[in-house]
Amino acid sequence: MRADGSGSGTLSRLEIDSLKAGVRIEDLAARYVPSLRRVGERWVGLCPFHDDTRPSFNVWPDSQSWYCFGACRRGGDVVDLLREAEGVDFRRALELLGGPPAGATAGRGWQSPLPVAVPRQSEAEPELTCEDRAILNAASEIYYQSLMTNAAMRRALQARGISLGTAQTYHLGYATGRRLARYLAWRHLDLERARCLGLLHDRLSGEDGANGDTSGDDVWEHLSQRLVVPVMRGWETVYLIGRATREAQRPKYLGLALPKEPLTGRGRPRRSQGIIVVEGPFDLLLLHEWGYWRQFELLALLGTQFKRRWLAHVGPDDRLLVATDQDDAGEAAAAELMAHFPGQAVRLRWPEEYKDVGDLAQAPDGHKIWARALSDA
Repeated sequence: MRADGSGSGTLSRLEIDSLKAGVRIEDLAARYVPSLRRVGERWVGLCPFHDDTRPSFNVWPDSQSWYCFGACRRGGDVVDLLREAEGVDFRRALELLGGPPAGATAGRGWQSPLPVAVPRQSEAEPELTCEDRAILNAASEIYYQSLMTNAAMRRALQARGISLGTAQTYHLGYATGRRLARYLAWRHLDLERARCLGLLHDRLSGEDGANGDTSGDDVWEHLSQRLVVPVMRGWETVYLIGRATREAQRPKYLGLALPKEPLTGRGRPRRSQGIIVVEGPFDLLLLHEWGYWRQFELLALLGTQFKRRWLAHVGPDDRLLVATDQDDAGEAAAAELMAHFPGQAVRLRWPEEYKDVGDLAQAPDGHKIWARALSDA
């Protein structure tokens, strides 16, 4: 099933998102996890997918996502949960959410066999309070200090093509898993509010931190042992996203319990040749490293979803160079952007063996391949 809406029996990305929104993930999870209980801003229970003896299955209502920190080490959204629980493919999972059966025409009002959430009025995204901003700024600062004093993590960044200069420009950090709560307390900042923002979680009885933190504290850091990229507006942090530093860490990226904001390039081109849109924060960092901030505005969606206001400044003559990942989700995001900006958005292409800019950076001639893709657009 394609998400481009073309042809009979297909669903558009908007229709797929609507099906997902029709079932709250915490309601669905409760069907498979009888032990599910609320702990702060998340729900926790025994994982139904492995022989779990301590609660390792987590659900976050704010992001409508789940993850098993136990033996499974995987997670996803409501569709992924259905696929895992029912042993079905993507198409069948959409049918269970209320989509049309395979081969049927979309939009016929199929009744979902799952509990459907009561439609809610659209709500304006909550604004960060002064306390929230102080907490996020403090977290960004302690993570930055941790990276600057951790030679191993700086070498890990350099191995990915990110120099110390770029790390400093974007105020990159590293979450040790042990310093944030103590630092916030020392600054007399509200730890409970930090939990609500998704920075800290209560440690359950007998539970290690999500990434192996065994410091013995009552709380552990959500972004523990991850490289942290702050989303900043001026010098204020409005969002944080953490990237795994080990192959065993899942998911690859973790965000906060806040409305997501895009990462934008730091540095304004003298004469912009357009806006380059990528998915991941490290894709943007690499483009900055390669010097493209001098010619283009840079924007990372931090995923495949975008909001029109993020690109509200795009003028009728501006070019939008779409460099989302070359996978199904990235192609769907590219198609959506091109539909929103017909005649302005152009899809960049490079050899299929490279999924994204990060993959290109690991190739000996990756920079040249990218430059060629850009010139061909």
